[in-house]
Amino acid sequence: MQAGARLTDVCGLLFELSSHDRLRMLLALDEKPMIATRIAQKLDLTVQEASRHLSRLEAMGLTEKDPEGLHHASRYGRLVLGHLPGLEFTFQHRSYFSTHAIDALPREFLCRLGELGGSTLTEDVMIGFHNVDKMLGRAEQYVWTATDQYLPSQAPYFQKALERGITMRNIDAPYSIPPQEQPEEWERPEFEGVLNRARAKGQLEERLLDGLDVYLFMSEKEVAAVAFPLPDGRFDYAGFSSSDGRAIQWCRDLYEHYWQKGRPREEVINEHQRWLLRRPGAIDALRKVGQGKEQSPGSQGFRELEDRRLISQSKLTYLGHVLYGRLTKPRPTPG
Repeated sequence: MQAGARLTDVCGLLFELSSHDRLRMLLALDEKPMIATRIAQKLDLTVQEASRHLSRLEAMGLTEKDPEGLHHASRYGRLVLGHLPGLEFTFQHRSYFSTHAIDALPREFLCRLGELGGSTLTEDVMIGFHNVDKMLGRAEQYVWTATDQYLPSQAPYFQKALERGITMRNIDAPYSIPPQEQPEEWERPEFEGVLNRARAKGQLEERLLDGLDVYLFMSEKEVAAVAFPLPDGRFDYAGFSSSDGRAIQWCRDLYEHYWQKGRPREEVINEHQRWLLRRPGAIDALRKVGQGKEQSPGSQGFRELEDRRLISQSKLTYLGHVLYGRLTKPRPTPG
């Protein structure tokens, strides 16, 4: 069949569903089989109008009539209805999806986008960050995150969650540019000790993934934030929150997809550290960038760091910051 013919068939289907009465009728028959007169009463239509709509739905294969005269949504009709929540959700939030890119998501998740239908759009990023703080305090089993940066306000919540035994998975962007002066909350020895003990016990697992397609904070109870990037790849952190079970499952499955694509944090860091230790010029350049000293972009060490993406725009990336920390202070030991 030619592509044009297939498109014509789809247009015919969409035309039939564009009728408010026919769509209401199909939805009603999906809930309960009915005779024509009962359908007319339920939808406040004349019997003639109901019969005409039923004939059109049956002609499209969306409904069928049994020997007792009851009209049913067909298997095909129920399948078509299953695709509508995604269209409804996309239409409802068309302004958001006009300015944010979700085309990098696997097709499976685009087809299941309607599972986010019970979500609330939060465009005020401060409310979104507050939702994350509350989620960290309410979690009882696990917390999963995928983000290009963490806020200073989140550190105490992470610490308390780990201390009460919550398991965590974090997916971080190794080449994003974090605040160049690490906030004091993240530098506290007590907090670093909690992190390292959790890593040693397997309570905290971390992976790095180049090019995050989603910003996500969730627990077993709720999705505090699921947000998508702007067309240029940056996040403005406007996105959706939900405690609906279908939305949680959609986000859980999506997280598992990216978790499998990521690499263990220590593996990536150690690989870059071995490379760095063989290049004294790059080590010297990294120290100067970390200390905020003037550095010639034309120097070999500087170029090597850029090629390795340990610096970007003359600033340390997340990975560069971690390596700079290892070079300038002793590593805390677990326990």
